[in-house]
Amino acid sequence: MVSQELIERFSKRHQEIDRKTRELLAREPEKAGRNINAIRDHIAHKERARKIKDVGIARLQSLWNGQLSFDERLRLTRLDRNPPLQLDAPKMTAAEAVTWAEDHLFDRRSVVREQELWRHALEHARGRDVSLPEIQAVTKERGYVRDAVSPGRVTTREVLGREWEIVCLAREGMRSYRPLCARPPVANPALDKEQRQAVNHILTSRDFVTLFRGAAGTGKSYTLREVDLTLRRSGCMVQVLAPQRQQVMDLERDGFMGAQTLSAFLARGSLPRGAVVMVDEAGQIGGRQMLELLRQVKEKEGRVILSGDTHQHGAVEGTDALRAIERHSGLEYAELTNIRRQNPDDAKTQAERRWLEQYRLAVAEAQAGKLSQSFDRLDKQAAIVACTLANQQQKLTERFLELVNANYSTVVVAQTWSEIHKVNERVRDGLKAHGLVGQEETAVTALERGFDGCPKTGCAILHS
Repeated sequence: MVSQELIERFSKRHQEIDRKTRELLAREPEKAGRNINAIRDHIAHKERARKIKDVGIARLQSLWNGQLSFDERLRLTRLDRNPPLQLDAPKMTAAEAVTWAEDHLFDRRSVVREQELWRHALEHARGRDVSLPEIQAVTKERGYVRDAVSPGRVTTREVLGREWEIVCLAREGMRSYRPLCARPPVANPALDKEQRQAVNHILTSRDFVTLFRGAAGTGKSYTLREVDLTLRRSGCMVQVLAPQRQQVMDLERDGFMGAQTLSAFLARGSLPRGAVVMVDEAGQIGGRQMLELLRQVKEKEGRVILSGDTHQHGAVEGTDALRAIERHSGLEYAELTNIRRQNPDDAKTQAERRWLEQYRLAVAEAQAGKLSQSFDRLDKQAAIVACTLANQQQKLTERFLELVNANYSTVVVAQTWSEIHKVNERVRDGLKAHGLVGQEETAVTALERGFDGCPKTGCAILHS
């Protein structure tokens, strides 16, 4: 194990923040009663030194080695060669780790790099007696379909077959139905020209799958709400779905009736015959779930409206299922491009107006794929808080409680179920400590979406 003394020796930024915090409180003792963590965060962001560019790894390694004794370097080398095993962890084989990585990656993307499979398999097998050569030997024998043009990129015949069936279901249903609404009424005057065109395109669609695209902040949900109301007034049965529970809650808040998570809908399989299924944030749906959805709706002679943006969630949760339909089915789609959210004209002060202008520029840069420029702009606006694996749950919890106390509606997003459960535990303890939820707890069964896209049983805690 790495000694605490060695960890502290290399935690120079942490020590610097501690020192500057003490100096600030000594100069301004009236701030001692404030949130110390908020003060530290401010120092961490506003007083950090610029990173030195063009410093090679060899130079950094030399600097680090110069701070270690011979015995410390020897112990670290031995630790690198023989990492400690989790003796109480269940046994796992390399094949099981690779299968987990395949389920995790191939449900989201049709083609991945083989080294990504190695990385995710190693992460999943962390602490077990599984080595990289063993994992590489498993993937070598897996029988992947390999990309001759871009070596290292792989897929499976199962994944290709699933994607092909998704595209065929969409393509075969083109112009095969009556318009969704026989006589679309004059659209809501609150909608602008672009939104009205999108509503009319969707309502007059004669396809089995109708596509509706729009980036974040373009008013997609408001436009989709007009479609929902019009269909219901014309006598259509409408089922509204979204991939995540929070998205369903947002839809219900915006007036969509009877919204469900996609996992719950697929598990129940209770679609009325001839119904129209509207799916919000469809770009987050994995291949297995997309195929199962289309099959169920097709069997019940229904129609599907897929609303989403294939670029919006690529780094976190995006999948190739919707992108495959867009690229290969030949379907035309309705689209919104004008950003309507966080309008600077609605600002109450000049400072707020300038902040909103910069925020919208960052959104536009992200939408155009200029992620580095977008993050730099947000960083200059102090919209990004840096944290470590050791303190991220604490910082998330503290900030969440601050916003709750200020009566803000807040969503915390995490990438893995492990992180979600850890944050939820910390947040729940904080809410209990502040008297915002009761002390008594009741366990209930809930559905969580697994990496294979299928619902699995989980546990949720309710407070009195």
